[in-house]
Amino acid sequence: SKTALEKGAAPRFEDDSVLITIIGNVGKVAYLDKEGSANQQIRQLKFDPEILDNKYATYQLKAFEPIFDSLAPVTTLPILGKKAIDYFEMAVPPKEQQEVITEFLDSETERIDNLIRKKKELIKLLEEKQAAVINKFVTSGIDDQNKKNIGVDWFDSIPEGWETTSLRNTVDKFVDYRGATPEKSDSGITLITAKNIDDGNLDFSEDHEYVTEEVYEDWMTIGYPEEGDVLITTEAPMGEVAQVQETPVALAQRIILLKINTDLIKKDFLKYFLG
Repeated sequence: SKTALEKGAAPRFEDDSVLITIIGNVGKVAYLDKEGSANQQIRQLKFDPEILDNKYATYQLKAFEPIFDSLAPVTTLPILGKKAIDYFEMAVPPKEQQEVITEFLDSETERIDNLIRKKKELIKLLEEKQAAVINKFVTSGIDDQNKKNIGVDWFDSIPEGWETTSLRNTVDKFVDYRGATPEKSDSGITLITAKNIDDGNLDFSEDHEYVTEEVYEDWMTIGYPEEGDVLITTEAPMGEVAQVQETPVALAQRIILLKINTDLIKKDFLKYFLG
């Protein structure tokens, strides 16, 4: 608010300056082209215009974002200190070259951003189509069949030969590890977290965590995941579904494991239905 700015409770950032994150996800850099403010996790950098153009400086610092991450000591959270920033070595080409480089990068990044935006729009459309196809076939079957109305909010009818039942009846056991996460290690048995469950799949490409065999034995006491068991997240993100592919694996918080009654329903079908 205006009052917070006037009393100094929030910093006032000038336009044409550089912002850098200094707490938590440190070293992320962006250019500010208008007046603004931020919380204590962000610091404003404003360079001497006789030496370095702010827009050019932004591009150069963005190129070295991983370096800033390595300069931040970790206590509870990584913190990028003033000294690490102030003494960071930068290349300083002549001002004319800075302007040429900046204009070129503005054009190139805009072109790439447009490609990314179009790709994201296409991915969103494909995801919507995928969801529609799954919804159609898990509630209607492959072939055209006579339908009967069932009065369920999320699907009006099903084929005449089908029945409905509660999720409770399709699951022999709900294995619920919500509320805590086991102690992690650098290697060992894979730990599945809510972040690994995405769009029907288990994805460890960006976040692969582990527990030791000893922790696994002590932790997984209310139910061991088996191949094909269905997983569902309960928050952050909520409602994402996947299946266990390989064992042994451990489960973190915010995940429920469904032990399926395979006499009534196939594990793969339930995954698609819930997804």
